[in-house]
Amino acid sequence: MTKTTLLKIPYSEFEFKDAISESLQREMNKSFVNKFSIENSLGVAVKRHLQRQFINTSFNGRCPTCPPTTGLKTKFLLTLQVQINYRVSFKAGLRAGLEYQLGDFYSNQSFNFSIYNSGLGTSTSREKRPMVVDATVYLSVGIGTGIATPMNQYSINYDTAMAVPNTFKNSVSYGQAFTWNSAINEKFDLSVVQRQGIFGFRSGDFALSTNNDTKRGYFGGGTDHGWTGGLILSFNVARLGIIEAGYQNFTGKYDEQGFQERQMDSLIKLKEEGRIGKEEFKQKSEKLLFENPYHSQDDYQKSFNRASNFLRLLKDNNSIRLDVESNGWFQNGIHNLINDFKFKYDNPKPIGIWIEKAF
Repeated sequence: MTKTTLLKIPYSEFEFKDAISESLQREMNKSFVNKFSIENSLGVAVKRHLQRQFINTSFNGRCPTCPPTTGLKTKFLLTLQVQINYRVSFKAGLRAGLEYQLGDFYSNQSFNFSIYNSGLGTSTSREKRPMVVDATVYLSVGIGTGIATPMNQYSINYDTAMAVPNTFKNSVSYGQAFTWNSAINEKFDLSVVQRQGIFGFRSGDFALSTNNDTKRGYFGGGTDHGWTGGLILSFNVARLGIIEAGYQNFTGKYDEQGFQERQMDSLIKLKEEGRIGKEEFKQKSEKLLFENPYHSQDDYQKSFNRASNFLRLLKDNNSIRLDVESNGWFQNGIHNLINDFKFKYDNPKPIGIWIEKAF
């Protein structure tokens, strides 16, 4: 791929003169010649010549005619986020990524380590506010065409942009993330690692990333706690930078042996054994959900139930994000549709501003 500017146009002076001479000769051979036809013919000749010269040439990172490339990309980043707040609130991260491209196919592997003391993923309890750690390994495959301005692609949440950005003009990908979270698990244990499914899509200056731990559609682990789901929409707005908007939520653990959980498990087992039909299961499960709509959680577990609607501006290696916390409307809306227990979001709903710098 060739990079150039308008002041360094890659053409041969002799080829350019030949193109003009051929155009003039064709006009002179016509029976009727006027000024307009000569100007039009010269314009077409110059345009065609420049188009031939600019094939496989990149302008501002864009090259729709470039052939697929093969190669390996690696990147390492350190990030620091600080919240504008009355107390010290921060998130620090380490990201390492590797992407291998073979023609239009590519694979992305990344590692993310985060440590933070505020925001989603932390407790709102005044008594218990421990530092939280996330450790994530992400593996994905995708198909992409063309070359465009780099845009972030995300794994488990809106803070875990992959180290290697998406430089395809059009692409679609699917991956799985494996995360250990210290707020959910008291000690490190591979058996309690959370699994999420992540879909990525890009078309020109628009990109979408969505993550969820549900087994339905996303092929996640179905844990329904920790970083449970999110949606990120990204728009590349020329000189302004990249604008992102979306939703993200985090929920605490629940008692899997709670009354309503055991009742639901019994109904599912009866259905699987054929002892009750689909209609009877539906009626009984809906009655159970009406009487007990929420998962069994103690106060500390509930203190992790937080959801954010956000707006972010990214430019170069800097970003600023507005977080507006709310009820888990997106998560609970999905749970209403699939007849599952919801989570109570009765914590404070702060509005926060985060500033991030990547190194």
